Amino acid sequence: TDIHGITDEMVADAPTFPEIAPVFADLIAGKLAVAYNCSYEEKILAGECKRHKMPLIEPARWSCAMKAYASYYGQWHKKRRSYIWQSLTQAATQQGITVKDAHRAIGDCRMTLALIQKMSH
Repeated sequence: TDIHGITDEMVADAPTFPEIAPVFADLIAGKLAVAYNCSYEEKILAGECKRHKMPLIEPARWSCAMKAYASYYGQWHKKRRSYIWQSLTQAATQQGITVKDAHRAIGDCRMTLALIQKMSH
């Protein structure tokens, strides 16, 4: 709640992970999954599968929109010798994309899609 503003009341009626897992697994099976900060999303997904003693849910492969954007934006870190990662909100703001419903699944998905579309032009 302190970090993202999501309260217990906001998720009280939300489905549980075991309830949505089969549908989600079917949606991504054999496909490319694009996420903003893939490594984080992979860890969360694997952790939830483990916590609920469920088989690992994974797509055919992952693609990280955050790393792609870092390269696109081009801010170089000399010591690390790599591009600097930007938060999704920072990236959206930098590209003139409206930041709406940040840290909510639908909001983050929409901002990520808009960012990918921006990078493709």
